Amino acid sequence: MYPKSAIDKLLSRIDILDVIRHYLGGGLKQRGGNSHEWIALCPFHTEKTPSFTVTTRKQFFHCFGCGAHGNAIRFVREYEGLDFHGAVKKIEEITKIHIASGRTKSKRARQRSRETLRRIKSAHRRNAQEEREYRNLRIKRIRSGKGIVFS
Repeated sequence: MYPKSAIDKLLSRIDILDVIRHYLGGGLKQRGGNSHEWIALCPFHTEKTPSFTVTTRKQFFHCFGCGAHGNAIRFVREYEGLDFHGAVKKIEEITKIHIASGRTKSKRARQRSRETLRRIKSAHRRNAQEEREYRNLRIKRIRSGKGIVFS
């Protein structure tokens, strides 16, 4: 699982144009004189006139034909048919930018949690055993007529 901060960091470090260019190659053309907008035939539906735009300033893509839109992760998910984590890994491969998945941290955290839980269970078993012994002792004292002695 990737922490949100790691995903935000990845998205801030990559250029959506590089990711989409990896898939569409030379099909992307600059729109007019605007260096922040690119246009191409949409990879998600068949069309004759380009309606797929990539805006580098906003790091966003949008198709005015089919309505597909989103960031680089969404593009890779849709294009490759991947889940979220698969798309993030693919973007890491394409851009050579790697982020911490949090998995190793989570694995260590899970191991610590298991160890803590084991200790708690062990203490609980000891406490429960002591409670049973004390209760049995009280019952014996009551049955023997000595009652409960408070000190």
